Amino acid sequence: MSIKMQLRAMSESEIREEWTWLEEVLGDALDRFRAERRAGIAEAVPYHFHALNEV
Repeated sequence: MSIKMQLRAMSESEIREEWTWLEEVLGDALDRFRAERRAGIAEAVPYHFHALNEV
């Protein structure tokens, strides 16, 4: 079983209550994350499935 969760800090002014905006943010999240990792501004944190309950 695999679970992936992405947390991203955003200012309240950036958040919109529009489905098209949410689809855009979530749709390109993986590509953006990979680019940010290559640029050194994002990091993947390994986790253990049993510790997931702590989150």
